[in-house]
Amino acid sequence: MSWLIKSKKKRRRTRTSTAASYLRPWDPQRTRAGLRAMGLVAGAVGLVIGWRVVETAMFDYVSTAHATMVTPDQVDLVAVPEWLGESVQYHISSIVSEQVSPDPLDGKSLHRAVRALELEPWVQRIDQVQRLRNGRIEVHAAYRKPVAVVAGRAGYHLVGDMAVRLPGLYVRNQVRHLGLPVIAGVSSAPPQVGQVWPGQDLRAGLGLIELLVREPYVDQILVFDVGHRDERGRVRPVLHTERGRIHWGFPPGQERSIEPDALTKRRRLRQIAAIKNGRIDAGGQIVSIYGPVIQTQPLNLEAEVAPSSYTFDR
Repeated sequence: MSWLIKSKKKRRRTRTSTAASYLRPWDPQRTRAGLRAMGLVAGAVGLVIGWRVVETAMFDYVSTAHATMVTPDQVDLVAVPEWLGESVQYHISSIVSEQVSPDPLDGKSLHRAVRALELEPWVQRIDQVQRLRNGRIEVHAAYRKPVAVVAGRAGYHLVGDMAVRLPGLYVRNQVRHLGLPVIAGVSSAPPQVGQVWPGQDLRAGLGLIELLVREPYVDQILVFDVGHRDERGRVRPVLHTERGRIHWGFPPGQERSIEPDALTKRRRLRQIAAIKNGRIDAGGQIVSIYGPVIQTQPLNLEAEVAPSSYTFDR
């Protein structure tokens, strides 16, 4: 009996001590810290949600209220060369405007414009295509300059540096208004526009043009004829003037030790022009400048006139 009583008393003390452990006094500082932490979390969540709403609204506003179609007139070709015609400029601007999206936030459309310009024969190199804040598009690029026209069966084709064929097909009457040197006698057919024109003969003509284009007498050369060959099939260019011809010999860079180099031949033309009233054809004759000395003879090979020789080229 006494064991039962003791046992009950001991159980009551255990309950009392357990209940007392939950009845701690209220700590205001701990409560404030908890509320502050909850407020910070709630504020952060509110900011994220609010920013998402504002961001979505901003994107919708910019892409709808400020999205306007890009026209060719809104495309600016920066530092465009003077020789690039207005029609070609408008053509390039149209390519860009067709690719650029009205949505100012669509950056991928600028990349599409770059890829489209890379396929354009007039464009040699693209540095940058960017959209300005006012909605205009700027194109920074380098362009291929026409350096000659090549005579073909269908007409005259434009060709740029590095022998790249450019857009354009002209008849004889139009060629004279282009103001470009004419290359004739090219053996290979014209490639597709934008492709490199194959053949050593065309490169021989382009090399001659590059050598003589700044000479004061270059306008006297009506045709750079690369259709002549020697017995071994090597190109031997001939320059046609209004009343005569100049037999050049091997193209620039191919003289080896057989002929004078290109600079010597160019100097010989200057010497002929100096004593023949500025005419490099010696007044309507056949002039050969590739031998040991300059030789001239009448264009009419039936005339019984002995060839003349000049040795003042050194």
